[in-house]
Amino acid sequence: MSSTPVAWDGLRGWLHHAHPAEPVREALVFVGAQGSEDQCSRHSLACLADQLAAQGHSVLRFDLPGTGDSLGSLNTPDAWHHWVQATTSAVQALHRWVAPPAVGLLGLRLGALVAIEASRALPDLGLKACSLVLLAPVLQGRQHVRELRTLSAPGDELNVAGMAWGAHLPLSLHALDVSKTPEPPPVGRVLWGVAQNAKALATTQQAWAGQLDTHSTEYTHLADHIGDALHGHMPHALWQAVATWMALPSTANATLHDSTPPGAPAPAAKLGLTPPAALPTTLTDPGFCETGVLIPSAVPLAGIWCTPPANRVPTAVVVFCNTGRNPHTGWARAWVGMARALAADGLASLRFDLAGVGDSPPLPNPPAELIYNKVSLPQLSDAVTHAHQLLGRPVPVVVLGSCSGGYLAFHHACTDDRVTHLMLANVQRLVWDSSMSLHAAMATSTKTSREYLRLAMKPGTWMRLWRGHLNLHVITHKYRNSLADKASGWAKRWRGPSGPEQPPCPVEAVRQGFQALARRGTQVSVVFGVDDGARDEFARYFGGKGRGFTQLPGTRLRMLPDTDHVFTSAAAQAGLLREVRALCAPLMPPPAPRHPPSAATAERPRSG
Repeated sequence: MSSTPVAWDGLRGWLHHAHPAEPVREALVFVGAQGSEDQCSRHSLACLADQLAAQGHSVLRFDLPGTGDSLGSLNTPDAWHHWVQATTSAVQALHRWVAPPAVGLLGLRLGALVAIEASRALPDLGLKACSLVLLAPVLQGRQHVRELRTLSAPGDELNVAGMAWGAHLPLSLHALDVSKTPEPPPVGRVLWGVAQNAKALATTQQAWAGQLDTHSTEYTHLADHIGDALHGHMPHALWQAVATWMALPSTANATLHDSTPPGAPAPAAKLGLTPPAALPTTLTDPGFCETGVLIPSAVPLAGIWCTPPANRVPTAVVVFCNTGRNPHTGWARAWVGMARALAADGLASLRFDLAGVGDSPPLPNPPAELIYNKVSLPQLSDAVTHAHQLLGRPVPVVVLGSCSGGYLAFHHACTDDRVTHLMLANVQRLVWDSSMSLHAAMATSTKTSREYLRLAMKPGTWMRLWRGHLNLHVITHKYRNSLADKASGWAKRWRGPSGPEQPPCPVEAVRQGFQALARRGTQVSVVFGVDDGARDEFARYFGGKGRGFTQLPGTRLRMLPDTDHVFTSAAAQAGLLREVRALCAPLMPPPAPRHPPSAATAERPRSG
C-alpha cells in the first residue's frame, strides 16, 4: 500500500498514489458506507484503492463529517449538505494535489447516494465527475432509514452502530429518491455493482441507460462483505471487475476541460510534473491536534497521532489496540472520542490499525486468522516505539485493549517494560484455545456462566433447547473449560508446583504474567460489563470475584452496569472513559482552562 495520510477542511483521508510506472489515468474519490457496513468494508476498500493505484489511478478515501477521524457533527440541520459538500471538496483536493486528467466517484451503499448527489453539485463549482461506480447503491433514502431503524436500539433517535444520527439527517434522507429523479447525473459513464434486483434499481438503470454509458457487474455475497466485520470476505471478483472497467478507454478521460477547475494546474501527465511532496496531514481543534502517521513496521501501519493543544506538553501517551477487525476509530467511534477527551486532559495518544485491519495493508504472507494471533505483537511494539519518537522523549505508556485487543495488550505488556499502565476491557480470551473456532469463541461471550445457570431455572429455556434454538455445544464448551481448569488446579496442588522441566499450564502462565506486571510496578486496571460473558474467562484465573487479582499491588477491577460487550452506548463509553481517567490520573498534568468546541467541529461527546 502506497498511501499518505491527508487532512483538509476538517476532513481526514488517505491518498493512494498512482504507480509512477503506469500511464496516468482517471483519479477516484471513494465515498464509503456508514455504520457497521463501514466497519466491515473499510479495509477491503483500502485494498481496492491499492489495486487501482497499481494501474495508474490516484485514489482518495476519506471520512465524511461526523464520521471516522473527521471533524463535524451528525446532529445538525445541514448534516446531509455537509456530506455532499465534503465530497465535492475531496474532488477539488485531488485536483490540487495530483492534477489528474479526470476525476470519478466511487460509492458503496449510502456512500453511493452521496456520490450521486455530489456529482450533481460539481458543475456549480466548474467541475465534473467523469465516472460513477455505484456498488449496491442506496437509491431511496426513506427505505434505507426504515431498514436502519429495524437494526437500531428502540427509541426516538436513530442510532446507527452506536452513532446517534439526530433528527435532521434521517429527514434529509427521506426526501431523496433517485429512482424518481427525471434527470440522470451529469457524468460520462456509470458502473453498477448489482447485489439484488430491486425495483428502484431497475427503474433507475432504465432511465439512465438512454443518456449515459452504463454497465453492470454482479455484486455477489453482499452480506459476506458488509455483514460481519469479524468474518467478512473480500469481494475479489467485484474488485477485479471495477479495476477492469476503470482501465477501459473513456471519452470522459479525453474531455479535460470538463473536469479541470479554472485556475487549477494542468495534469502532471501532460506537463511532466510530479505531485506535491508535502501534503496537509493535521486537523486542529481547540481541545486537540491530530496528525495522520505511518508507523514503520513489517508493513507501514496507518495511525492517528492525537496530542493536546500546542501550548500543553503531553506527560504520557495512550496506545489503543484494535478490537477484532474494527478500524482504529473503534466501534461507534469509541477510540476517537476517548483520544480527543484525553488530549484535553493533557495526554497524547496513538490509535492505529494492525496489518490487515482498517487502513493498514496486509502482511506479505498473512496468517489465516489475525484475531488472537501473537504475530501482531511486534507491530504493537513498533507503535510504542513510534509514539516515543513522535514525542522526542520517553514518557509513561498506557496500553488500552478491549476484547481481542486486550489479549494483545496483555501479552505485549508482559514483555515491554515501557508499558507502565495497562487497561483491559471485556477481555474475552487471555489464552487462545486452538481447538475452538473463532466463531464459537465469540458465541461464548454472550452470557456469563451465572446467567446461564439463572436461565436454566426457567421452563422457557428448556423449551428453546428442545426446539434447537440454543447452541448446546457452545454452552457445554464453556463449562468444560471451567471444569478442566479446576481439575488442573487440583492436580497441580496434588503433585506440587511445576518444575523447570515442566512449563506452567496456560492458566498458571496468565497468573504469572499478572504477578510479573505487579512486581514490575505496572498499574493494571481490568473492566467488565456486569453481565458480560468475558467475566468467565477472568474467573478461570482469579475466581468469580477476582480476589486473586485484586490482592496484587497496583491492580483495579471494576464492573460497569448497562454495558454491552463493545461499549456501544454513550453511557457505556462514558463509564469506560471514567475508568481510563482513573488509571491515568497520576500521569495527568494540572488541568488547563477548558475551551468550548467550535460550531464547525462540535460533536456529540463520544467517550470510548
